[in-house]
Amino acid sequence: MRHRGESGMSLVELLVYSLLLVFVVLIAGSLLIRTLQTQRDVTTVSQTNNDALLTFGQLERDARNAAKGKTSDGGNLLLLATRVASDADPNTWVCVGYYYNPGTKVLRRVSSTSTTATAAAAVAGSGSALAASTAAWPVALEQVSLLGARVFGTVDGTVTSGSTLDASLSTATSGTHKPVAFQTSINLRPQSGSVPACFA
Repeated sequence: MRHRGESGMSLVELLVYSLLLVFVVLIAGSLLIRTLQTQRDVTTVSQTNNDALLTFGQLERDARNAAKGKTSDGGNLLLLATRVASDADPNTWVCVGYYYNPGTKVLRRVSSTSTTATAAAAVAGSGSALAASTAAWPVALEQVSLLGARVFGTVDGTVTSGSTLDASLSTATSGTHKPVAFQTSINLRPQSGSVPACFA
């Protein structure tokens, strides 16, 4: 209790103010932590979306500009002889390979003017031999899963220019967010010129 003429705060008032300050700091701290967690989740989902869209866009360009292609291993392997744009030479060809490993859920891609990598994958067969022959290929996407029964094509075999190639897969995002799905039919544009033997 205060007497007349006394200034300042009593011990009870100081305790009440201190408790209020602690309560406000706890609320502000929890909001800050929640904001940082949300920012991290949004960054992760955005990065996964960007990676998936870049890979899916590259796959579409590769297939559209291919003179011929081959699917094998139950639709897990796609090999393409693809024309690439070049100012120096409009008739530049590259051998492109995509391999989906169902065991590791990784999609790999290789692109080279040499036929070595794609030809080795073409003769590797399936299963562990194919996984070993494509192990050095750069990883295009991780945490990939099937949308249907196959990733590439409807049956194993050769695809030529003017025909259609089906592709369907998805890649997981973090937490409870929906996966990024890709399902399309790509028409191989007619090509001219000497096509390299990227696969047997």
